[in-house]
Amino acid sequence: MQIIILGAGQVGQSLAATLVDEHHDVTLVDQSADALRECRDQLDIRTVVGRCSYPDVLREANADEADMIIAVTDSDEANMVACQVAYTLFHVPIKIARIRSSHYFIRRELFGRDNLPIDVFISPEQLITENILQELAHPGTSEALAFSHEGIKLVSIKPYYGGPLLGKTLQQLYQATDSNKVKALALFRKGKLTPLTPDTCFELGDELYCVALRSAIDTLVGLFRRPPGAIEKIMIAGGGHIGKTLATKLADNCHVKIIDHNPGLCEQLSKTLNQATILCADASDEDLLINENIEDTDLFISLTNDDESNILSALQAKKLGAKRSMALVNRSSYLDLLGDTSINSVILPKNIMIGSILSHIRQGDIVRVHAIRRRQAEAIEAIVHGDEESSQLIGKALRDITLPKSTQICGLIRGETVMIPSNDTVIEALDHLILLILDKTDLRAIEKLFKVSANFF
Repeated sequence: MQIIILGAGQVGQSLAATLVDEHHDVTLVDQSADALRECRDQLDIRTVVGRCSYPDVLREANADEADMIIAVTDSDEANMVACQVAYTLFHVPIKIARIRSSHYFIRRELFGRDNLPIDVFISPEQLITENILQELAHPGTSEALAFSHEGIKLVSIKPYYGGPLLGKTLQQLYQATDSNKVKALALFRKGKLTPLTPDTCFELGDELYCVALRSAIDTLVGLFRRPPGAIEKIMIAGGGHIGKTLATKLADNCHVKIIDHNPGLCEQLSKTLNQATILCADASDEDLLINENIEDTDLFISLTNDDESNILSALQAKKLGAKRSMALVNRSSYLDLLGDTSINSVILPKNIMIGSILSHIRQGDIVRVHAIRRRQAEAIEAIVHGDEESSQLIGKALRDITLPKSTQICGLIRGETVMIPSNDTVIEALDHLILLILDKTDLRAIEKLFKVSANFF
């Protein structure tokens, strides 16, 4: 596909790198010549310097030949105008835009071919909030990612002192759980993917990814750590869009405090969030945290725009007694550095956004794309179409399906039924298959596997 990316920020650059790896023809547009020069030095892509919404800039980027335009600049308005220009003047078939402000979503009729012709809009705040809420639904996980059915999830868990399976093997994990409800997928040790065998022992510092039925997740967590208590008292550092949205979702069932250093923002929050306590202060202030009874806090979440501030305040909160802490971090290079710290969970907005965008780029009917550990692996959910004659999958048992060595089918959604499939499971039309892909060079083979032959109508 010929894809134009507007905006060479962290998301734009990472998305460009991902798409180049997948052999797409990518053009990156930005006003910053320095940012584009850096990208050209690292990637084999075409770049155009200029304002992303200007027709002449889009023309220079070959918008008239583009299959897709992805607008991820820092300006909602520039992203929307760029999509309008791409549709009106260049007839670009697919237009994706990042839109941060929730005010644009109040009236859904704003979007559509007769108004703002955006086919897919990505809201970072909504995606990140949903990601956090999924994790909070399963205390003790370091990540919990949903598929199209809430009954099955991708979870990551870290072994802790006191966990029954610390020092035990994968085979003992399956002996302690229902193998029809849990499937171990990938183990990361010291930041590197480690092969899983029945004799693999779990160590401190490991991070294990599993697909599990919702009903089995709490049992799975209990095998690796002491069961965490209910989350009732939450402290949020940062009252911006994400902090406010999250507090609104949680305030009905939890006691929520928001800390922000901006007096004007705190005044606005106090008027709109009646059920939350608003504190105008520095979230990393030790005296403040002590005075606000941080030792009684079940969860501390740092969601400011500053990575370093988020990390330090989350570490400070844990040091002072918070039972659990989470930090929003934009730079994925910090991920390995934080692996041995007391921070329980790191939220990577870039990965969340790119996964959402990729589900609209991949060939075939892809419903979800979840990145694992800085995109070292992926879990995707894809729908099977066709019939036994036109499909390579329908009517076949898993044992008879030839998959690339790096890929495994680890979950299945059939209507309202979710399952961990066995080798005897036979694929049916409209099944949703959940696959783990450890080597992204196998993506093309997977896409071909899901294609329907031309004689199917």
